[in-house]
Amino acid sequence: MEIFKYNIYLSNFEEARVGLIHNLINPSLVINLCLANKILSSNEEKAIKLCVEECASFTEFLEVIEDISRIEMQEKNSNFDGLRIWKLEDLLKACNEKKDKKEILEKIYELFYFYNFPEDWVKQNFLLYTQENGYELPIEKLYQNLESFISKERLYFLETQSKE
Repeated sequence: MEIFKYNIYLSNFEEARVGLIHNLINPSLVINLCLANKILSSNEEKAIKLCVEECASFTEFLEVIEDISRIEMQEKNSNFDGLRIWKLEDLLKACNEKKDKKEILEKIYELFYFYNFPEDWVKQNFLLYTQENGYELPIEKLYQNLESFISKERLYFLETQSKE
């Protein structure tokens, strides 16, 4: 995963649950992440519980994740966005593809629809067809705004994880 290159990990099982629900990861990857300590709240007991349930149905596996997640989320604030890390992962993937800036911005535009039009993306002015004073922003400016947004998001996750 791209986020690991920046020492960013899943902070809890809610992020894993959201990834599973949106088909961004599968149960095997959740177990591997747990065993590799890429989910910061994981421990051996949770990993064993997940390994046992992997053989069961996807629904049963998801129920175990939801149980673990529910306990963790009681300690978190209510503004937690479990999709936020996956948005960053997809932005990083798109930027790391060997394509020109316009093609990357087109991919970001597709992700904008996939993630149901995130308002924070609109505010950062990195989406294709963004206008300022009636004129579309140049590709170079959009890409600079995208890089700035990604840097802010990476910093957010690094700071958040250093507090945990």
